[in-house]
Amino acid sequence: MPGFEAMTWFGMFAPAGTPKYIINKLNAQIARILADPEMAQYLVIQGSEARSSTPEELAKYMRVESERAKKAIKSAAIRIE
Repeated sequence: MPGFEAMTWFGMFAPAGTPKYIINKLNAQIARILADPEMAQYLVIQGSEARSSTPEELAKYMRVESERAKKAIKSAAIRIE
């Protein structure tokens, strides 16, 4: 499909209803770990790129990617067998 691009990404999730202060604390710690030069180098060796975001940015990214995939599936007339 012309112009279609796909990439693998990973996100960290917590159970629904987890208090916001816990989410923020986890997010801050994960961002700190991903910013560590040794961790960044390790991920590069594994073929990955470390990038952190906020919970809100991840939610937006997931909505955008879901819509993009939905359009690609519809355009290609992909059906589940």
